[in-house]
Amino acid sequence: MLVAALPVPGTDGAVELRASLSRQRDTVRAHLRTWYRDGAGRWHPTRRGVAVEPAQLGELVALVTTLERAYVAGALPGSATEPDTTPADAPMPGTPPAT
Repeated sequence: MLVAALPVPGTDGAVELRASLSRQRDTVRAHLRTWYRDGAGRWHPTRRGVAVEPAQLGELVALVTTLERAYVAGALPGSATEPDTTPADAPMPGTPPAT
């Protein structure tokens, strides 16, 4: 079940970060996953994302809050005053390239 979606800047609305809930048998998961729109306008999930147990959502909120505070405090040179110019589809450092 889709709960919320956030358009990824610089993608002309073709990529979203989606928050959703799912149930498989007796297991409930909360997902944060990147989705993309194909040429026909259909949305598809990518392999980029994470699924956590609902009990971990508070920890995830705390993690994102800490990330925001570090950014605002200027944890990276220029982070508090300059926008990030990293392309939205750039791999995260230390991750293998998508195949």
